[in-house]
Amino acid sequence: MKENLLPTLVLVLCLGYSPCLGDDGSARRYAEFTGGDGLVRAFCLLEREDVQHELKMTAEQVAKVKHAVNATAHEIPGLLELGASYKKRQADVSLSESDRKKLKDSFSADLRNCLEQFQKRELSSALSAVQRKRLAELVIQMRGPVAIVEDPAISGKLQLGDEQLTAMRQVVKSYAELKWLQARYGRQQISGARYANETPEDRQKELEGLFHVIREIERARDGALLLNFTPQQRASWTAIQGKPFPITWPATSVLDILPFQDGKGDIKNQVKKVPELFSAGEKSSRE
Repeated sequence: MKENLLPTLVLVLCLGYSPCLGDDGSARRYAEFTGGDGLVRAFCLLEREDVQHELKMTAEQVAKVKHAVNATAHEIPGLLELGASYKKRQADVSLSESDRKKLKDSFSADLRNCLEQFQKRELSSALSAVQRKRLAELVIQMRGPVAIVEDPAISGKLQLGDEQLTAMRQVVKSYAELKWLQARYGRQQISGARYANETPEDRQKELEGLFHVIREIERARDGALLLNFTPQQRASWTAIQGKPFPITWPATSVLDILPFQDGKGDIKNQVKKVPELFSAGEKSSRE
């Protein structure tokens, strides 16, 4: 694909696509930037006042959910010990470069798991069973039909055959251009660098165009994924999503990659926190 998509994307905008992002009558989110993390999706939803109202959350529950995201290292069981263990093992001068890489990768995975398990426990204790069920429905709405391919629990409820699942995976693969477009969409939201002769207005135009292109491609993919469903499977898919809940999502999805931050710092500083959380143990062990 060419580096400068602006002319094509501006043409897409001129075709008359609606600027409304919540026009599907559900919580479906297009061009999202969550890295496939179900917890991030849940927190993105729970941060919204309309979702809090839908779930009938109390102020105390909102505070507990916010704490699950903003807890310090001292408040997360096992996190400091994990960082200290990593630091000690990393200090071993006999480790080869390949062993150090394996150690770092292992630590990153363990750290992610430690944080994830803590947040899941906090979320489970903060919400009632009814609220958790409704939240799960909204997360499925947010993800759309691709969730069927990505989540065995969902495909199991729909009683899909092996041939159907294989065909659906092929549909996802056939839309490979989405990865490039989504990467570009994210990069243009957080990068301070601009291409030659690109003005801020040009960048905003491209972001708007990218969103509409990604949305239309994802809509086409959604339809293709459900194309061979039986009437019973379609009814089951509708049922597990619960009542449609319309949400107007912000166009710049990178901005809420870290929910419940209350606007602390600019977006570039927020995004920098993501790799920092999962790449070094020394910081965790010092906090």
